[in-house]
Amino acid sequence: MDNLLINKDDFINWTELSPNINKDKLNPLILDAQIRLVAPAICDSVYQEVLDQFDNETLTPENQTLLEDYIKPFLVMASYVNYLITAGKYSTKTGIVKIVGDDKEQVTREELKDITSDYKSKRDFYKNRCISFLECNTDDYPLFNNCCKPKKMNFSITKIESKQRRYYKQLDKYFSEDRHDYHDDYL
Repeated sequence: MDNLLINKDDFINWTELSPNINKDKLNPLILDAQIRLVAPAICDSVYQEVLDQFDNETLTPENQTLLEDYIKPFLVMASYVNYLITAGKYSTKTGIVKIVGDDKEQVTREELKDITSDYKSKRDFYKNRCISFLECNTDDYPLFNNCCKPKKMNFSITKIESKQRRYYKQLDKYFSEDRHDYHDDYL
């Protein structure tokens, strides 16, 4: 499969992925993460520039740094989350089946949820780290500077007042006014 920025060897230092994993199962998950998560996070134009330079083996030093130090960790974590969700499950003509090995014990649903949650947290960390790097280095990445900027809403909150606070203000006002009528009853 062409146009993959990482391969299964990149997972070895970052995850608990077995080196014996079938790359045919892993590669579509990598491509999905690249297209669905990485490209929008770093902007499609930056992604396409890095991908083209990577394919042509012409990475600039800036894009080499971006790829090795920021995109790869993010992409590994994103792909691994995809893998955790689909590992051990295969589509057949009769539906989706789960493969359970002979000598191995399958993790429980709760354990898998915890593991997946941990790697989602790592994925989000590396995504934010990658975006922060691009935001801090816009001179080196003008394509990022020219796209992917969310529109800022032009509004400000000037006053938020709760019902309870309004009630207490009314009471303060009531008792601060000069009210002698209730004293007349006791005089």
